[in-house]
Amino acid sequence: MWIATVSLPSSLAAALTAGRFADVAALSLGDAPTAFARGVALFNLGHAGDARDAFASAGTDPSLADAAAIETGFIDLTAPDGAAAVAAQMRILAKRALPGTALGARAFHLLGAAELRLLHVGDALDALSAAQKNYRLARCEAGEAQVLDTLGMVHQGMGNETAALVTYARSLALKTQLGDRGGAAITLGNLGRYCAGLGRAVDARGFFALDLQIAEETGDARGQARMLSDIAGLDRGDGELDAARDKLIRAHSIAAGAGLRQLAFETLLEMSLTALAAKDGAEAASFLDQARRQAGITPSDYDRLMLGWVEARLTADRPRALTLLNEAVEGFRDAEIPALEIEARLALAEMLTSDGKRNEAERETLIALKRAKERSLPRYRVRIGELMEKLSLSEGVAEESGKSIGDTPSGTVDGYVVRGRIGGGTFATVYRAFDVERAREVALKVLDLESRYGKRERERLLDSARLDLEAANRARHPGLVKVFAIGRDARGNVYLAVEFIAGSDLREKLDGKPPPDVKPVYATLADIAEALAALHGQGVVHRDLKPENIMLREDSSPVIVDFGIAHISGLEQKPGTVSRGSPEYFSAQQARGEPSAPSDDMYSFGVIVWEWLKGQRPNAQLGPVRKTSLFGGHAQPKTPDDLVADLLDPRSERRPSAEQAARILRSFAT
Repeated sequence: MWIATVSLPSSLAAALTAGRFADVAALSLGDAPTAFARGVALFNLGHAGDARDAFASAGTDPSLADAAAIETGFIDLTAPDGAAAVAAQMRILAKRALPGTALGARAFHLLGAAELRLLHVGDALDALSAAQKNYRLARCEAGEAQVLDTLGMVHQGMGNETAALVTYARSLALKTQLGDRGGAAITLGNLGRYCAGLGRAVDARGFFALDLQIAEETGDARGQARMLSDIAGLDRGDGELDAARDKLIRAHSIAAGAGLRQLAFETLLEMSLTALAAKDGAEAASFLDQARRQAGITPSDYDRLMLGWVEARLTADRPRALTLLNEAVEGFRDAEIPALEIEARLALAEMLTSDGKRNEAERETLIALKRAKERSLPRYRVRIGELMEKLSLSEGVAEESGKSIGDTPSGTVDGYVVRGRIGGGTFATVYRAFDVERAREVALKVLDLESRYGKRERERLLDSARLDLEAANRARHPGLVKVFAIGRDARGNVYLAVEFIAGSDLREKLDGKPPPDVKPVYATLADIAEALAALHGQGVVHRDLKPENIMLREDSSPVIVDFGIAHISGLEQKPGTVSRGSPEYFSAQQARGEPSAPSDDMYSFGVIVWEWLKGQRPNAQLGPVRKTSLFGGHAQPKTPDDLVADLLDPRSERRPSAEQAARILRSFAT
């Protein structure tokens, strides 16, 4: 339906409002208002090239220049480098337009669409919300309905399925009320894609069939090409590859003929994937090359990611395929397009599994599972489940969202009832709480990440932390605190629900004096080392081992806590940067910002051993001295001083492992 951003002669306005686009498109160019009306009609019929020429003619009239620039922007949006230029122009035009006008609303709508193409999802949502507000002020329901469709697509791309469904429903209701049949077809197509995302292929086909029928009846080239491509995707998923190929060839022909460059590009990628599914590598490569030419020398970020994603599945160059998949994972994650991120992560996990890189494959699979759960994307359950079974992988840390945290049971039906504050630091507050759903006491660590990190960095740190927590849980060692859940409460705060340890930390045990009886100390230290060995055995480095992170149960048995938290608190650093945390327990390698390794934890453990045995931390004046064996070799440590000297060796490769340290300490305890 036409959005009346300018005043046109009544006959032209009436024809556009009634949706008689074919009649208007058949007019000769004539004067500027007629050219503008023809541009609107041609665009609605999917003839982008002819529409652009018409708007160029209309734009020579100063009174139509801004409106023509906006409509041209919707056409140029999909051209190579088009989104950036359109966004820059619309930022200026949106500010210049009067508030509460359809022209200003349309400019914000286009700006939102351009920001989305540039993968600036947050900026896109801001612009689209401004468009919706302005359309309401202008009492332009047709415009609001169109914006709702775009907002629904953003929500769906982000995995906010409920928000997407509600937004589409509102759009369809408005369009039905307005009698906008062509607009309703667009929403039907969006609902079809929504159903396809949920794995409801039959329902998706029903929506797509209705959309295609309307598009064919109204001569909408864009609608026809889009629906043929979408139905072809369902055909490919059902193994009907010949049917999929035929529909995609038709879709590409329609899109190319109507000058719909982005749709032509996307259908070529779909044709490449369909040829790949048919095991026709040559045809798949040919279609991919055509898609590259269609995208141009400088494709948009989205197009570049899609080209890399498809190439990764085609190329026989394994290192390049892994590089492309990693780029796709990061790009789709940063752009908040979880469905494509999950697809890329699963493809990467499958490739890593076949290469024997089990740990890396587990990482990608678990993050894919996390995304699928938090974004309500059930269609990936089977594929993720098959990968987890292949890797003998189980999920040990629950993923939660929307649970309440309060101090009264009435406000926490399925959340956490806070019993009291245990402690806190610069980035977290720790509460003793009751987990209503699991009916048990927990230590609830509510993390302050908003003030410390940007959104992308927060997600990266949380993903990394979750993997460490998952791995440590799989060790099932009594000396490692159990982690029950990681999630976000109803206000969006990140929290960890972990085993509540009734006792005190090791710091309270250290009174600055050597212990009167050292054998129980050796036994406890051996227990700590054995727990560290279990942690390291799962590929996890603590990164911040210190007395405060070792709890003692009421029976004095030690429990290591806060592993994985180093990722969140900022202890994990890039190579060459200064590390934060507890530097008095850091190895030289950790202080320099080198990649973390188990040997760093063993250095920290050495400091703890000396501090407990001697009453103070080692320093230049008071530190262990390693006695050299008779023949100058590196003999088995015969005394605690020998062991600590080895643990504090500046050469990380010379430090004993946790398993070795546990065995030596156990011998001292007997």
